[in-house]
Amino acid sequence: MPIPKKRAGTPIANFDTLQHLIRLAPQSDEVGILFLEIGQTCLSYLQQFPLQELTTHIQDKQYFAFVSEKRFSRAVNQISFYDIELVKSLIQALQDKKLTQVMPSASITRACYTLAMSFACVVDLINPGDKQTPGTYFQYLVTHLLSQHYQVNPSERIRVKMGEDTISLTMDLIFETQKDNARYHVAVKNSTRERASEVWAHQRILDESFGKSVYKGILIGLAETKLDHKALSVIEICVPDQWRIYQQYIAQLSRIYYLDPPAVYMELNNKPPFIVVKSFGDFFYEDSIF
Repeated sequence: MPIPKKRAGTPIANFDTLQHLIRLAPQSDEVGILFLEIGQTCLSYLQQFPLQELTTHIQDKQYFAFVSEKRFSRAVNQISFYDIELVKSLIQALQDKKLTQVMPSASITRACYTLAMSFACVVDLINPGDKQTPGTYFQYLVTHLLSQHYQVNPSERIRVKMGEDTISLTMDLIFETQKDNARYHVAVKNSTRERASEVWAHQRILDESFGKSVYKGILIGLAETKLDHKALSVIEICVPDQWRIYQQYIAQLSRIYYLDPPAVYMELNNKPPFIVVKSFGDFFYEDSIF
């Protein structure tokens, strides 16, 4: 498969191979090995760049950015960004089918954050303005992890009856598992600042078409940080009250997971209508039916 010129010879050259494999066999160990190779290449590439410490008023978090000449990467959570050894442990545990036996929830979250964020930072530095590729890569990572967890390949389309017509609707990931015939609607977002309501709208369509909660709604996000390049400061852009309205009046999502969870969203666990927000690693320790 020819590599597009904009990626050829860069640390993300294997992205197109990954894109091909994830469509053919998302559960395969070969996909996991490719994630490890891309992670190693991206982390090695980033080592050459100085780090810029960033200021923030976000409690209990510290951020930095990689700097290449006048280009800045996105903000990186210092506590969550680890080295390749943790990523190796993740991939090995997946291949051995012993993920929750050898890795605690926090380590799973950090390994996934390191994979997703190292790739995104490389794209920021070599192809500024490209928001799609990091988002697609993150979705592929989630696709691989959940496909292995559920032991079933996902679909990205679902057919909905509309009178005498059947309409095909595109969604991020649909899993229809063998265990108790459980079904899951999984939305994956680098950030929910744009089109967050779409996730609840899709869940409402599924509820109305197939019955309430036949498909359990799950949202998986990377982070909600925004870097001010002039002030070199980081904020989290969150809209918790909007989420509460969506949850109350549009549809009910069963879980929301983050790799870098904002505290204001975690607090929604304790406010009506009680949206359950957790770190991503917790997903693998929960009852798959919720």
